[in-house]
Amino acid sequence: MAYRYGKHIWFVSAVLCGVIVLFSYWTYQRNEIWKDTVTFYSDGVEKSPQKARPRFNLALALQRQGKPEEAIPHYLEVLRLKPGYGTAHLNIGHAFRRQGKLDDAVKHYKEEIRVNPDYEKTYYDLGNVLLEQKQTDEAIGYYLKALSIKPHDELAHFNLGIALKLQRRTDEAITHFMQAVRIKPDFERAHYQMGICLAKLGRTDEAIEQYTQALRINPSSEKTHYRMGIALQKQGRVDEAIEQYFKELRLNPNDAGTYNNLGIALMQKGNLQGAIKQFRQALRIRPDFMTAKNNLLRALETQEQGR
Repeated sequence: MAYRYGKHIWFVSAVLCGVIVLFSYWTYQRNEIWKDTVTFYSDGVEKSPQKARPRFNLALALQRQGKPEEAIPHYLEVLRLKPGYGTAHLNIGHAFRRQGKLDDAVKHYKEEIRVNPDYEKTYYDLGNVLLEQKQTDEAIGYYLKALSIKPHDELAHFNLGIALKLQRRTDEAITHFMQAVRIKPDFERAHYQMGICLAKLGRTDEAIEQYTQALRINPSSEKTHYRMGIALQKQGRVDEAIEQYFKELRLNPNDAGTYNNLGIALMQKGNLQGAIKQFRQALRIRPDFMTAKNNLLRALETQEQGR
């Protein structure tokens, strides 16, 4: 009796061990697949080659790994299996854009809009590609459409502002940059671009205010220090302008334009020796910089006349 009982226990234990080993092997296999999303979704495609969803997920995983050229054929197969599936056209557009194939990107963004006309992001992305292609009028139309669907999209307001700025519609550009910073107060680029537009209209005090906001968010923005220096210099606040130029040059020591502007500011302060040094530095970086060359000659002549 005891023998039969012991034998039964041994058999049950052996079966349990076998089940545990089997499940452990299956778990190991799935973990190996999960370790890499591309491997995981490739496994799904292999098992269900006629299903759109696993192939779409595989294409998306490849795209996220920075492999648009591998993702595109899978997206196209998704559309063959199930036309208009998900955001396949939108994602193909992204992939083509990443490859620099902008015409192909435009084609697929427009097809995505036909399939899904209420998704504002497609209008926004299409506007961006058209802006890259310098088709500014058309880009503006798509940004406006995106904003009609989602009025509080700070990026759409910002890029619309950029497009309007390129068309010299400066007042309208300011309106959209202002909207962008209302929605997102720490939007550094919008503050910076608004500053440029305000300065262009001669609204220097307001431009300085926007540059100040941009530098509060990002004190390491060399271009904002440069623009701030120009605005302060225009107001006759030469010492403050010089400080901004030095800050910019600490961040970007190879900016010939800033050395030239710094030289002019130092001349305004009567520091001819310092000005000559800055003009020469500008010319070391850009030997063909005629403005710096003329300023250097003027500084040398002034220095000679003072002797």
